[in-house]
Amino acid sequence: MGLPAEAVGGDKRLFGAVDIIPVEPDAPELAEGPAELPAQCLALASIDRPEEIAIDAVRDGVYRLALRMLWHTEDAEDATQEAFLAIFLFFFPAIILSGFLYPVDTMPAVFQRLTLLNPLRHFLEIVRGIFLKGVGPHALWVQYGALLGMAALEDPPRPDVARGGAD
Repeated sequence: MGLPAEAVGGDKRLFGAVDIIPVEPDAPELAEGPAELPAQCLALASIDRPEEIAIDAVRDGVYRLALRMLWHTEDAEDATQEAFLAIFLFFFPAIILSGFLYPVDTMPAVFQRLTLLNPLRHFLEIVRGIFLKGVGPHALWVQYGALLGMAALEDPPRPDVARGGAD
């Protein structure tokens, strides 16, 4: 027993965010779906490198986005490769050295000094100070100063742009 066909616009299927699931519980698709789920989970768990599935899915999405933006397959492939290189060479180390995954105090002294060059570390200290410790901006002036200094070094102000453009 399910919803009448006219209740769902003549079709006996309801559209959901994840999948199209038949409304009638005695439908063969619904009976096979949940029973196969543990087998599918076991199949995924038996894969030697499950992270490859996630990387492939993300890579395909990044490639399709780059292809829509650049309109050339070679350029889209290059942009996808550059995006993944940026992730692996910059973002992962930045996150690891920020104190988000591992406390900075437990890192070797060399890495503790390297974390001072990471803007994400200072941002996380500001967020933790405000939300977890309840301190005000006056107690976090070192972190704010470090972020402002990094921003000034990254993109220093140019007087010709401030006046309205270079001649």
